[in-house]
Amino acid sequence: MSPISSSIVRMDPPRHHQLRRLVSQAFTPRRVAQMDARITEITNSLLDQVQAAGEMDVIRDLAYPLPITVIAEMLGVPTERRAEFKQWSGTFVAGDADATEEDMQAGIQAQNNMIAYFTRLFEERRAHPQDDMVSALLQIPSSVDRL
Repeated sequence: MSPISSSIVRMDPPRHHQLRRLVSQAFTPRRVAQMDARITEITNSLLDQVQAAGEMDVIRDLAYPLPITVIAEMLGVPTERRAEFKQWSGTFVAGDADATEEDMQAGIQAQNNMIAYFTRLFEERRAHPQDDMVSALLQIPSSVDRL
């Protein structure tokens, strides 16, 4: 079984709806408006990086790094951990029907690394909240037990 099969993306109701409702509470109109300008900045930065080459692979150079970068920022993943977060994410979601046992083990290890990282991050944000989605989620009544 792929590690992503246990994520919110593949959860069945009612658990999927509970977690989705919880996460949506962190997306206040103010937070979404703040994200708009930053997403534009990230997009422009990614496009600037490929401009000198004179060509671009839309998937590799924009469609893949943009959501991972945005999600990392939303979750408060520091810049120095972004490459690691990107690697975990890529390995974690790579499992499919053609995955080898080695691919599956790498996905499980990536999932375990992400769980360990976010467990520490949750503890840190409980003690020292910041202006990020993790802190916002942890401030929602009853969310602490669910996360």
